[in-house]
Amino acid sequence: MAYLAAGPTQHSFSRFVGALLLAAASVFLTAASVQARCGDLPSDLDDIAVVREKLVRSCPCKLAESRADYSHCVVGVVDQAIRLGDLRPECKSTVRRCTSKSTCGRPGAVTCCRTNSRGTTRCAIKRDAARCTAPRGGSACTSDYTSCCDACGPAGCLYRPTPTPAPTPTVPAFCVPAGGGGSLGTVPFATGQGSTDCSSDPPAPPISGHVEDGSGNIVKELGAGCLYTGGLEGSAIPDGGVAKLSATGINGLTVTLGPNAGTGSFDCTVGAGPETACVNGAPGLDGNGTCIDDTDCGFPVRGVCGPRANCYFGPPVPIGGLAPACTINSFYAPLCGSVDLASSEVTMATALNAAVFLTGNGAAPCPQCLAGVCSAGSNEGQPCTPVGSAMTSVDCPPRPDQYLAKIRVVFTELTTGDSEIADAAGLFCPGQTIVGAFAHPEARRIVENGAGLGSGGLENPYQTTLVGVFCIPSTGSGVIDFAGSFPAPGAFSSIGEIDLSGVIGLPPLP
Repeated sequence: MAYLAAGPTQHSFSRFVGALLLAAASVFLTAASVQARCGDLPSDLDDIAVVREKLVRSCPCKLAESRADYSHCVVGVVDQAIRLGDLRPECKSTVRRCTSKSTCGRPGAVTCCRTNSRGTTRCAIKRDAARCTAPRGGSACTSDYTSCCDACGPAGCLYRPTPTPAPTPTVPAFCVPAGGGGSLGTVPFATGQGSTDCSSDPPAPPISGHVEDGSGNIVKELGAGCLYTGGLEGSAIPDGGVAKLSATGINGLTVTLGPNAGTGSFDCTVGAGPETACVNGAPGLDGNGTCIDDTDCGFPVRGVCGPRANCYFGPPVPIGGLAPACTINSFYAPLCGSVDLASSEVTMATALNAAVFLTGNGAAPCPQCLAGVCSAGSNEGQPCTPVGSAMTSVDCPPRPDQYLAKIRVVFTELTTGDSEIADAAGLFCPGQTIVGAFAHPEARRIVENGAGLGSGGLENPYQTTLVGVFCIPSTGSGVIDFAGSFPAPGAFSSIGEIDLSGVIGLPPLP
């Protein structure tokens, strides 16, 4: 605390009063500091927990080259927290005590919980597991926690909770190879141009579906090549994307399709994992996005750490409206399907992870690839390859701090036939509380109409329109659930070309 020195012209009475005030303030501050020891304030425990979470992210044990290296990192994080007011100085020693009694920077070391014959458990850091021995009449165990502040409970060791893996969608019967498996050739699916304005009501043609009220009246038309989700505006599925599949079998006139490694992440169709990574693009534990749990990804948003995306479904999708956003779609489950050459019907199934970034840029909700470099985002100024008329690219993701939520969409059946969902009460999906669909509370039936192989005529025998009506569960983010009215129905339509020339001997696409 700084104090102003009394000038030579001030009266002695003023100096006397000032001295009394200074003494009183000193006594008050001393008493306050005694009363407000670490743990005395209700916020102390929460503040300590937050700072320790920051330490997990900023000073990961796995990357500590030595004890000194780890300690230096800890000091920096704790001092910064104190400067920012996130931690009271009185609690510094509490945080440091937890990090000093840890295995970080000690290769091979373990947290050892030793329980004596009287049932008292104490923790110690041992050089290796072999040195964690039980006292006479007691027991000993090693925990997978790195700090003694977390490792031991009254009865012995505590362990990190086992993450619950996200359920894998059931593979439809038509995805099972029909002919012994393997690959009989590559089958690219290229997305084409659909409606140029999906957000208007009605959308710009072509039209692929509609929404009906309880009397069967059409209350909303759905554009081809558009994605509609809950209460959000319709968005165009970018053209120019390619997803490569493998022909895994031929049974009569039916070709079975499965995932393909493609030529890179932009055209392969393999599912996510098995490694876990930060969905928001954060560097994670190793600079390459690797994470163990959500706290490794910059901030603890539920679901931000998940199976690493191996393949992307098309380029990023710009979403306009009052809250401009950018969605990056990746395959959570492999893409598979079948083509019936007799009926021209195509059926596919997959599950997508849609990572939503709130960019706030109404003119360009997604970073664009202009003149061969990214216009914005985490790779601004870096080289890229644009895809489609939207000029977006998986080379140009938004910034990690713009991440909002992840939406998982399971397509149990994308079809070139008709797909629909109906409910007399307008509650189409489990957990749905907002009646209706796509900002129409009177909606009671949603229909999408696909188009089979060859719908482009002789000029394009491989053209199709794949459609699907589905349900979107809660994202776990209150903000995006509110904005999108989730859980809610969704509708998908994609005009594309399935090139079977490498499998059935027909001429390739021009």
